Amino acid sequence: MNNFNIPSVKSFKDIYSKAKDKANKYKPKTALIAPHGSAMTESFVKAVNENLIEPFILADEKLFRKYALNNNINIDGYKILDINQPDKAIITASQMSGKNEIDIIVKGRVPAEEFLNILFEKESKFQKKGKPVSHISLFQPKNYQKLLMLTDGAVTVKNDLKSLINITNNAISFSGKIGIDNPRIAVLAAVEVVYPQMDSTIKGAVLAKMAERNQIKGAFIDGPLSFDVAMDMEAAIGKGIKNSEVAGQADIMIAPDIDTGNSIYKAMTLYGDTEMGGIVFGGNVPVTLNAFVDSEQTRFNSILMSVLAS
Repeated sequence: MNNFNIPSVKSFKDIYSKAKDKANKYKPKTALIAPHGSAMTESFVKAVNENLIEPFILADEKLFRKYALNNNINIDGYKILDINQPDKAIITASQMSGKNEIDIIVKGRVPAEEFLNILFEKESKFQKKGKPVSHISLFQPKNYQKLLMLTDGAVTVKNDLKSLINITNNAISFSGKIGIDNPRIAVLAAVEVVYPQMDSTIKGAVLAKMAERNQIKGAFIDGPLSFDVAMDMEAAIGKGIKNSEVAGQADIMIAPDIDTGNSIYKAMTLYGDTEMGGIVFGGNVPVTLNAFVDSEQTRFNSILMSVLAS
């Protein structure tokens, strides 16, 4: 078993520093959709005040100005597009992203399912032809020595092999953007051996072999691996996993399906004692997408991720 590998970017403090450096050269134009009273608004304003983003608001202008006044928010320099229908605001932002008029989209007070359904409508033109889109979460667990990514817990409904290959390649691409090259990827399953009756174990083994044969480039991949073996070196050794570049030190976890990915995300949010963030990656621009249970810090971290992904 190899020694524990810790990338130079290993915390959200490092993510913030890299985002700040990037924003000093160019502040990405960032559109907040339907912000009125949303928990995301405070995080968005914080990012504006720290000169990380250039603010665009797509919402009912009168309501937003009233909200800003009541909450002592200085909106000088904000570009406001007066759109009082959230669905129209989502479509407009997506179309603007396709014309390079904005660099990041941030979901405000719109239910995530409704937001994603509209975003992926043909009229929105958000997804480039042949280009997969997926959700990527980023965690800084208290008892783990580095950052940990998880995909996909929000977007990719299909769990066939092609979909897993797509989300794996997206994760590798995003990992490079935040400064983690050649990430160590664990393809999750319930067990660490291949059982023909367990589809997830077969897919994990196929992805690992594809990386070995250079069909998937830019990462170390091993699978199938259970959650504990992916993250804990003692568990990996105890279960007899040898000569793995990934076991016990994963940078990225590929969930076998959206149910598993979403459950891990929610468990980490509520009980994981972890700092975290999450974005939709692979479309025209990155999209900051958070769950109802997410904290203000999580929402801010998601904006940092989008800045680096833009």
